[in-house]
Amino acid sequence: MWDGTMTEPLEVSAARERDEQVRGPTWVEVDLDAVERNVRRVRAWVGRAVGVFAVVKADAYGLGALPVARAALAGGASGLAVARVSEGRALRAAGIEAKILVLTGVPTEELAEAVEAELALSLADRAPLPALRVAAYRAGKRAVVHLALDTGLTRYGGDPNEIEALAEAIASDPAIRLDGLYTHFASADETDGFLEEQLARFHRVRLRLERLGHVIPHYHAANTAATLRTPAAHLDLVRLGIGLYGAGVGAADPAAPRLELAVQLRARVLRVMEVSEGTTVGYGRTFRCPGPTRLALVGAGFADGVPRALSNRGVVLIGGQRAPLVGRVSMDQCVADVTALGAVEPGDEAVFYGVQGNTSLSPDEVAQAADTNVHELFCRIGARVPRIYRRQARPDSLSTGHEASAAPWSWDRLPRVVAEPLERPLSARVEAELAS
Repeated sequence: MWDGTMTEPLEVSAARERDEQVRGPTWVEVDLDAVERNVRRVRAWVGRAVGVFAVVKADAYGLGALPVARAALAGGASGLAVARVSEGRALRAAGIEAKILVLTGVPTEELAEAVEAELALSLADRAPLPALRVAAYRAGKRAVVHLALDTGLTRYGGDPNEIEALAEAIASDPAIRLDGLYTHFASADETDGFLEEQLARFHRVRLRLERLGHVIPHYHAANTAATLRTPAAHLDLVRLGIGLYGAGVGAADPAAPRLELAVQLRARVLRVMEVSEGTTVGYGRTFRCPGPTRLALVGAGFADGVPRALSNRGVVLIGGQRAPLVGRVSMDQCVADVTALGAVEPGDEAVFYGVQGNTSLSPDEVAQAADTNVHELFCRIGARVPRIYRRQARPDSLSTGHEASAAPWSWDRLPRVVAEPLERPLSARVEAELAS
């Protein structure tokens, strides 16, 4: 729910530092202060009794899991969520001690590493339990799990009719602790009523488990869209993913906070060309100049995060004005028609989404033009594109991972993960499983 403005303009010193970091014609700027402020706003919106997990899977949507995680934790996030064990282990290796939940199923061969790293795991059925039990005893730590419940997404999640048996199996196992029950919405950003139907299904399962005597510390369902538009879905914690960056959140409750755009994709004009009527542009010659035309070659293509689907339909900001993309977007470059603009020179800055002067171009608009979503738009930014992190308030904080905060939910007050040691000696059953 970005309002088209950046709260803090890029200062001259920050711009100079950025230019010194940029190597190549394309770069992406990630404003970590904005990420932190977005988390603070969401924390205030959901209330102190509700936790906020920052979803930093897929390298934080390609934007850098470690710096984004640190900024989110500094803003009061009570934990993190990833999609792979390797992602959680990398955060642990970097010194992140907050709770980390793996949101997908984990292969058997990775269970031991996950337990050793004290990652909370998602379970949808009983199949992994024997191997998880063995991994827990070998590590000398109780495995922590959240039950994933399928309420209509038809993806990873347990059958509502089988969750009770799974919870009973976990409750009877001293090596495994049940810490949460969650689901994921299929259309939280739409008004088709299915979110409410999924939430009702979730609550029916929750009530059945509670009647059986299960005490589950954390119930959660809301992604960014549900967090901002459906307060009834907040439960015990919310999962903030794309909302970390103030984009892709769709319509929201009128009282919900306005989030700041934290990501901008920028490039340089490499060449300016004056061409005659009838000149064709790019592969396939899909654009023919209707008259004398001035073209700017921009040093970013689909390998850098500019969707090929923007060919002949997207725009880019140059000199604070919108210039249409003409011809096909290629792997490394694209072409903009700057005939209607003022002076454009090689080295000028082009903005594919972000702010330039008084003009803004949101990632949401770009994603819509490319028939995709903002999540994919960010994930498409290639590895060769430098990530430039802005941290104006604390320029050196990125290297420490222990940012101070005046808010009640600061890094220093986040709960540390404390492994629960298992009692010894092992039972005969577990001894046999370890020996097998």
